[in-house]
Amino acid sequence: MSTTKTIKIDEETHQQIKEFMDKRGYSTFGEAVKEALEGAEGVIDETGWIVSTRDTLSGQPRIKGTRIGVLNVFQWHFEEELSVEEICENYHVEKDGVEAAVKYIEENEDEIDLLKKEQELAEKASQERAREKLQELDL
Repeated sequence: MSTTKTIKIDEETHQQIKEFMDKRGYSTFGEAVKEALEGAEGVIDETGWIVSTRDTLSGQPRIKGTRIGVLNVFQWHFEEELSVEEICENYHVEKDGVEAAVKYIEENEDEIDLLKKEQELAEKASQERAREKLQELDL
């Protein structure tokens, strides 16, 4: 069941939306919104560098435009003690992005702890599935 909602916009905004839709070949506003939402990156910090999308890294926070998660930066910077510059050089990522990730980690310790626990559980589950497959092959 679908519902229709009417919104009022000024003529200039209406014209901008119409031009946008025409350029991209959208026949309905709903079609344009749906595609925009599917491709949108959910910015989750004030710098705009840390984003989260369902289809990349299972929705875990990451540096915009990369597959480098904040957990990667946590490991490299806080556990392996790589400098921001070393991370940039080794992993070809912009300094502002790495600095934003470090700041995000420092300001969201509880979330980082939860993400680390989730990752550990996922790794254990994956290892268990691999063991089960190996046992099946031996039979």
